[in-house]
Amino acid sequence: LGNAFNIMAGDLQEKERIRNTFNKYVDPTIVSELLKPGKLKLGGERKKQSVLFSDIAGFTNFSEQLPAETLLKILNNYLTAMTEEISQQQGILDKFIGDAIMAFWSPQLCEQQHAQKACLTALNMQASLEKLRPLWQQQNAPAIHVRIGIATGEMIVGNIGSEQTRSYTCIGDKVNYSSRLEGLNKYYQTKIIIDHETFTSIDGFVVRELDTVRVKGRTGGESIYELIGQCKQVSAVTLENIAVYQQALNHYRNAQFAAATEIFAQINNDAPSQIMLKRCMQLQQRPPENWDGIHSMLDK
Repeated sequence: LGNAFNIMAGDLQEKERIRNTFNKYVDPTIVSELLKPGKLKLGGERKKQSVLFSDIAGFTNFSEQLPAETLLKILNNYLTAMTEEISQQQGILDKFIGDAIMAFWSPQLCEQQHAQKACLTALNMQASLEKLRPLWQQQNAPAIHVRIGIATGEMIVGNIGSEQTRSYTCIGDKVNYSSRLEGLNKYYQTKIIIDHETFTSIDGFVVRELDTVRVKGRTGGESIYELIGQCKQVSAVTLENIAVYQQALNHYRNAQFAAATEIFAQINNDAPSQIMLKRCMQLQQRPPENWDGIHSMLDK
């Protein structure tokens, strides 16, 4: 009996050692899920949840300016901070893709508040960066700015891969779309863009409708939104600018480009307004024949 007990204790210690080791490479939530009976087989299930993609703006440029050791130290520091923000909001870190991060929120873990928690995580990630930038600048490193995209909808979640190598992840159109939304920040010079389904699933946030776009690979258009902050953190001036922007956007969609131009020009120090202003001026000069209010993005 004593020998049997010692063997059992040794097995438990070994299992815990394996768990602790894999927790450093795979999100602990995923490890716990995979250790459940029957969870290691290939396959997945459809779930409605939220997924987040983030990427460092201009990473390639500044990575070439720094010694490899310094770059790796800063990148590890950055990824650690971002992972902590994801974990605090019950998110699942899916993977690192170089400097990019993919994470998702399972409805079971979040009590169906997956969109809410994904948006709060995005804002917290940006706030965390504000604290880290002075430390990096002391090391003569460039300031890191991050673009984030969030999409909500049905996707397949589970073990995907081969019999030899597999990954617990999620796939589907919404996953790809969240990556496209992250990239749209570069065009609009924003920080966080969310899709329509995320927008309709959250409350307590200030959100600005940016545009209706047709991203590469999609035939239809969809409204996109800039996540600005929590209601209690946004100034009255910002709220007023959002209202003015919406007014101009309505004129733009009704092909009233002169009126839209006049209103967009009233909003100072706002990159999306300047982008829309320039577009409206071009449309005034060359009015479209069949106007649907959808802007087609040629790049990913």
